[in-house]
Amino acid sequence: MRRVHGGIGLLIAASAFFARAQQTPAAAWQAYADEVTRSPGILRFYTLLDDALRQPDRAGSDAPLTYRPHQGAPLATEPGRIAGLTAALLDSDCFEAAPVLFPSNAFTVTLWVRPLGTGTQTGNGGSVNGMLACSGSGYTDGWRLAVYDWKTRLPAFEIGRDKGSISIRANAPLSAGFWNHLAASWDGARMRLYVNGTLSAEKPYDGVLVPPKASLKLGFAGYGVGSLRLAVDECALFDRALPAATLASLSLNGAPLNDALARQVRTLQEAALNPERAADFSRAAREIASDARTPAAWRHWAALTAARRHADTAACVALVDDLSAPAHLRGMAVETLTQAVRKGAELPSRVLVKLPEFLELDADDQRHFAMALAGAHAREGNVDAASAVFDQLLSFRDMPPTDAAEVRQRCARILRQAGRLDAARVHYAAVRDDPRLPAYVRAIAALGLAQTWRQDESLDQAEAAFRDAAGVTNAPPHLIDEARACAEACANLRAGRPARDPEAGRRRLPALPTPALAFYVSPKGHDQGAGSIEQPFATLERARDAIRAQRTNGVLPRGGVTVYLRGGTYPVTNTFTLTEIDSGSSGAPVVYRAWRDERPVFDGGFRVRRLRAVRDKAVLARLPAEARGKVRVTDLKAQGYPSYSPQQSFGYGINNKTMRELFEDGQPLTVARWPNGGTVMTGTVLDPTNRVFSFTSERLARWSQAKDVMANGYWYHLWAVCAVPVGVDTAAGTLTLKERPGGYGVRADHPFYVFNLLEEIDRPGEWYMDRETGKLYVWPTRHPWFSTLVLSRWDKPFIQADQVRDVVFQGLPFEYGQQHGLVLNACVNATVAGCVIRRLGGSAIIAPNSANLKLYGNRLHTLGHTGIHVGGGNRRNLTSGQVQIENNEIHHFGRCSRTYNPAVLLEGCGARVAHNHFHHAPSSAMRIEGNDHLIEFNDVHHVVQESDDQGGIDMWGNPSYRGVVIRFNRWRDIGGGEHVPCGQAGIRFDDAISGLLVYANLFERTSNGHFGGVQIHGGHNNIIDNNLFVDCRYGVSFSPWGQKRWEEFLARDTVKRLMFTDVNVRQPPYSRRYPELADLGTRADLNSVWRNVFVNAEEPTFRKPKGTDTWDNLTAAAVPAPDTGAASVFRALPLDEIGTYDDPMRASDE
Repeated sequence: MRRVHGGIGLLIAASAFFARAQQTPAAAWQAYADEVTRSPGILRFYTLLDDALRQPDRAGSDAPLTYRPHQGAPLATEPGRIAGLTAALLDSDCFEAAPVLFPSNAFTVTLWVRPLGTGTQTGNGGSVNGMLACSGSGYTDGWRLAVYDWKTRLPAFEIGRDKGSISIRANAPLSAGFWNHLAASWDGARMRLYVNGTLSAEKPYDGVLVPPKASLKLGFAGYGVGSLRLAVDECALFDRALPAATLASLSLNGAPLNDALARQVRTLQEAALNPERAADFSRAAREIASDARTPAAWRHWAALTAARRHADTAACVALVDDLSAPAHLRGMAVETLTQAVRKGAELPSRVLVKLPEFLELDADDQRHFAMALAGAHAREGNVDAASAVFDQLLSFRDMPPTDAAEVRQRCARILRQAGRLDAARVHYAAVRDDPRLPAYVRAIAALGLAQTWRQDESLDQAEAAFRDAAGVTNAPPHLIDEARACAEACANLRAGRPARDPEAGRRRLPALPTPALAFYVSPKGHDQGAGSIEQPFATLERARDAIRAQRTNGVLPRGGVTVYLRGGTYPVTNTFTLTEIDSGSSGAPVVYRAWRDERPVFDGGFRVRRLRAVRDKAVLARLPAEARGKVRVTDLKAQGYPSYSPQQSFGYGINNKTMRELFEDGQPLTVARWPNGGTVMTGTVLDPTNRVFSFTSERLARWSQAKDVMANGYWYHLWAVCAVPVGVDTAAGTLTLKERPGGYGVRADHPFYVFNLLEEIDRPGEWYMDRETGKLYVWPTRHPWFSTLVLSRWDKPFIQADQVRDVVFQGLPFEYGQQHGLVLNACVNATVAGCVIRRLGGSAIIAPNSANLKLYGNRLHTLGHTGIHVGGGNRRNLTSGQVQIENNEIHHFGRCSRTYNPAVLLEGCGARVAHNHFHHAPSSAMRIEGNDHLIEFNDVHHVVQESDDQGGIDMWGNPSYRGVVIRFNRWRDIGGGEHVPCGQAGIRFDDAISGLLVYANLFERTSNGHFGGVQIHGGHNNIIDNNLFVDCRYGVSFSPWGQKRWEEFLARDTVKRLMFTDVNVRQPPYSRRYPELADLGTRADLNSVWRNVFVNAEEPTFRKPKGTDTWDNLTAAAVPAPDTGAASVFRALPLDEIGTYDDPMRASDE
């Protein structure tokens, strides 16, 4: 163990590794090696058991393994796994041999390796990772085994492809300081990765194996991956995928494996990663471990495998104590316990005292384990022992101030939980008053001190302490705001009021003035009427013109004018247009609203009638057998449906927003498609210019007579989906995209489906319109006598308002349009409140260049594109547009154009999005562009259900976007879909997004793929503070760039235009508003992660770059109790204030 901080090594005693004390006898290993060389399919078998610089292939090939030194350094060795023999020690050096080819198009690689620490070589962007073995790059060719995070040591297996590797990562770490058996296999259909004989990851892959373009290497190889310090003594390569039971046997040095045992091992392996087969797994493990006739090595292996799956730390401790167990299995048990401690597992003190005997701990780990030991003492009721550990840590004079502050913070947490609040205050005060510490550390300590008074119910002292905390010099603004808010809460409690007033975070709309004039419109009215309640107008246009006639010198009387719409259906045959002359004024608005509780509905649909069974023999021949007798047909031309134009392309990068849809009882039906669910993959791209790719499915033969066929797919990127017309060549077995999809081409092995085919109506709920004949074919889900079918008809916006001021639309439903609902262009003081906008092919509300726009209490749903697309304010001078989007529910949006069509697409400066409910969409809930927006109290769930590389909130590509605050929101159940190689997050900052605050949010199950609840790609100066992450695989994830890539990005002409032409970040107001811009070119990847609580996280921070500013975060197995100090200086989240709230002005969907 390396000693640090003076005498800290005395606190946790260390001894020699027991892994070195228990070696495999040479004779037993030789028998095992002989068996390996006789194994079917063996291609290469290398052993590094001495200091020879050239090692022969024991499998008999003429491809020796040759040592490649780094800067001429000699080969280092150490006593090895095999008694009396050595192992090679590698770092920047490697062993190299000729490339390995696998004629059978399947393979297995096995490796015995002992990881010792991070190496001297770093990967791309300065990342700390290391190559174990590779043949070729493993990215665009060949394969590789690597570890991408030393802290977790989870090995990854990658197969190179032209478009980048496909990879899997083990769920079990390599044990640091111990020998590990690692095996990777591919059978042409699935990739599998085994750690110490147990299946640890698998993934489908039926693509090609690109031959390696470079040599086989053990150790450092480059290709953007760094090095590890490691010992290695064996590598075997097979021209077949070895069975799981065989690999488990190899990991036990060829332990005997009879047929019965092989079946049990196979069952255990097959169930290892399948939660639905937990019972099978447990039964197989129990049978192996408990059968006295089974060799001991197998019993230990099964016991460890079960202990790891069930997080049974007691069983791991028992295995560590069992000196008869294989050393590498005991090492894996130690590693399991070590990782459990790092993730916040609460082990007993007797285990924590013993565990470091087997580890090399750096300074951070020593402090971490000591604090874990103190925590264990505290949980066991021995607070004095815990305090003694902390006191001993603090006694070391050479401890850096930030390390000492961390110890004090942790000690204060334990003392608070024990009720020793005076002692806790001493530690908080010491941190608060240390001028060497960063301002945020001192401010958090000051908040902690104030919380102890609140915990003690001493509200006077608490209020005073919070006000003192607000005065910490140079504290981040949000911590000052928190201190002031907490002080106000204490004042409220002292006055007998609730600590928080929910209304303080709500901005209800004021009551409208009593109108000076009123007009009435009714479906039963007449435009020659007076517009009175007795003689209403029939149209909005007539009411608009009547208002124009009432103006005196262009001005309306005080109180303005209200147009009341009586209940009933208003068939839409033209866009209702308003221009500047239709404006109201302050105190005299123009209001269009429903009369009392009546429900006027603006309807752009066409009722489909006269459905009958299909009898046309030619049509029946084209229908699937299961559809005959079920599909109905009607003649739309005979009923007067007006338009039969082809469906235009739609989706990413395409301007068209018009969609024709069929609804049954208000629910959208599916244009007949194949496959019915999910997607198929593109074949080989035969002609990239003309977008022709192979597609050899037998399905093609059914489409020979199909017209207007379309295909919807993620053609090039898995975050860009679009639908285009497609040509079908049944003879050649090809599909041709007739238009360039979304600005990109087409790639092989990308998901798509084909639609708009009569031949694919094969289940209830599908339909097809023959444009030439005007016939509509549908397989209804209910008998047409008992349902209503509506085909969207109106193909323009319902309302278009240009440069209108002081206009209100309230309580109005709009439905069944092919395009947008309301378009409000450059309007000022406009309000849309309590409206229902639904069943549209386009977007509900589009409002560019707005000022003081209020969108309140609306219900927007079943939308082909965006819910709300709004912009306002001036980014150049940072003037707020005063846009308010509050108390709305928006759901099932982006149904047609499935990426980059969120519930809210926000541009400009200074908008507020609050108390909304966003849910159910294939991609993001919010896309944020601009500065100084406030996103708070929103409830977001079941979004990003399909698209890869997205977040519930998504921001991208412009480092001048600053000052956005995302606070007090709930993010839950985010992510899904079949094709997610990158990931899906609750909040995603992509490509250099910087200077933002994520504060006091709740994230529940919002980490998918390689993304955490929050994902940061390349940005810096973001603060992630006081958030609660529950059941997120990763809390905060990073894709670091490194300083070089950051500087290259800032040097691009396109980025310079964003930074210095569109705005100018070097000059006021930017340089004053965002002082961190002075360091724009430095501090790459440096973000702050403070005071977060991670519950049941696999890793609280994933791919965390060096220099990430972390402070006072907590990992836990359950959500800590509030206001007890259990979560340290954590401000309780206002969960009961999140989401929509009751208001008479909120829309009802009835």
